[in-house]
Amino acid sequence: MFQNANIDIGKRQEVDSFLNQFYSEENIEECIQAEDLLCAIFCTKASNRNNTYLELEKQSLVQILKDAGIIKVPVVKKAETKTEG
Repeated sequence: MFQNANIDIGKRQEVDSFLNQFYSEENIEECIQAEDLLCAIFCTKASNRNNTYLELEKQSLVQILKDAGIIKVPVVKKAETKTEG
């Protein structure tokens, strides 16, 4: 079952840019403060798979977290062009 499992979060962060951004100090603090809201969102929006566990697609969860302002998406600043005059 766990033969090829990729459960080391450090290694997964190297491959998945979302995980790399999500596990920042700022986002972790936001999640701790919004724990009750996150539980409610998950219990409401998740679907019951095989009558054994709740599952919520990553893409849906990410969109909900962005819409709720729980996670902050880093803004890439454009390099300023210098004009010589």
